[in-house]
Amino acid sequence: MKFIRSLLALAAFGVVVASLSAQTAGTGSTTNTPPAVRPEGAALGPALKAIVDANRAAIGTLLDQRKALLEQLKNATPEQRDAIRTQLQQVMKDTQSAQRDLAKAIRDAIKARRDAAKPPTGNGG
Repeated sequence: MKFIRSLLALAAFGVVVASLSAQTAGTGSTTNTPPAVRPEGAALGPALKAIVDANRAAIGTLLDQRKALLEQLKNATPEQRDAIRTQLQQVMKDTQSAQRDLAKAIRDAIKARRDAAKPPTGNGG
């Protein structure tokens, strides 16, 4: 197992080195220029952060429920195990639903920001 981890770490390091050398070789210069910062990214940050923070508590509660159910499962009788598994499946569905809702809220926030940034179009006639 240690050998596989070492091999994977070495491979990951090799990929990083190869990508860095390809970036410097492709530009032909040794100076690194920072990537351009998009102005709408800075303005969108607080809105997305608020959405994620609001969702974080709900996801945390669901994960705590899952952890408690897994603990109960360890010492449960066979009849209790079936009931706990059903509860675990429901918690998993709720978590997936919360994640879908979060993704939709993020998409909606991005779309609203994009729409607000567009200049109004009118025919003027």
